[in-house]
Amino acid sequence: MKILMLLHGFAPEGRGGTESYVLRLAHELRALKHEVEIACGSFEARPKPEVVTGTWEGLRVHRIHRTGLFLDDWDKSYAPEIDGPLDQILRSFRPDLAHIHHWIRLSRHLAEALHDRGVPAVATLHDFWSTCPIAFRIRKGESFCTLPPGAASCHDCAKHAANADDAENAEALELFREDFKNELGLVRRIFVPSNAHKAETLRHRPEVAGRMRVLPFAPLGALRPRPEARRPSADGRLRVRHWGHLYRVKGVDLLLDAAASLPDRLRARLDLKLIGPIPFPQDRDGLFERAAACGAVLTDAPFTPADLEAEPADVAVFPSRASESWSFVLDEAFQLGLPAIVPARGALGERVGRAGATFVPENAASLAEVLRA
Repeated sequence: MKILMLLHGFAPEGRGGTESYVLRLAHELRALKHEVEIACGSFEARPKPEVVTGTWEGLRVHRIHRTGLFLDDWDKSYAPEIDGPLDQILRSFRPDLAHIHHWIRLSRHLAEALHDRGVPAVATLHDFWSTCPIAFRIRKGESFCTLPPGAASCHDCAKHAANADDAENAEALELFREDFKNELGLVRRIFVPSNAHKAETLRHRPEVAGRMRVLPFAPLGALRPRPEARRPSADGRLRVRHWGHLYRVKGVDLLLDAAASLPDRLRARLDLKLIGPIPFPQDRDGLFERAAACGAVLTDAPFTPADLEAEPADVAVFPSRASESWSFVLDEAFQLGLPAIVPARGALGERVGRAGATFVPENAASLAEVLRA
């Protein structure tokens, strides 16, 4: 079978969890004798839409360059200008099946375009982009949102559409909702990695229940901790670690605030380190101030699997504000032999089981109580 994978970006330009998952899935499918090619978006705009085709790890990759700037913004998410580049890719590859992994930087009419061209499609929902114009359902950057998509819910939260008055902005938000209702109605199957992600998606799209399947992700790699990294600390301190991109959606401020609220005698026994880059420069000063208040270490730098394997640790903490769909960092914690402290929400709360503890989502005091215990 010839399978075309479509997503927002791909290596070497993009190396996030979705990109890494698609790369591994493509290799697994090729090992089963299927032909796989990738069509992806790009941060790099061009004067006119065009396709640049290359290879990555033996895979043929078609990178679609759109026009304009800020292509991740919801009001730029409908882009019929990709039809020409998409036709070029379909003529070249002639896929039997398309697998949509994300619409961002491409267009929110992918399933419709494929349907009109006679290419059946399935989709994997890696986040909440199909029900939220900011993808993660974190309302105004603070709390998880359960409101239905549309103008009434999103007008005061999502970024205002460019060059639109309030009435035009509301109309655009309604079109965003209806377009994704159409997209999910056209795909043959909808895959989600966890029961929690299924339940939260069906809250807003109950009509797709019959075509939705839970298909858990496999870990992206295999970590092997060094024995010395798991030995108890010589000074008896509790070595708490968090890794990944350090920003508010992932709740890193909640972890720092929880640590700062501990009594002095307990905070002195806490060895807290947050590993990874700070992606938004405006967050940097505030995070370092919070870290200084509780004696935590921030790296603000990329890391490798070898870094995690060598890092001395007793417990991992992933305090995400989002309802995570799966969490590859939780896979990594388990592979490292670490228990995890996570919010009682989404796939994190569903998956941790007896391998850790949960706290009240978005609640630093609740997280502090777990650390205290």
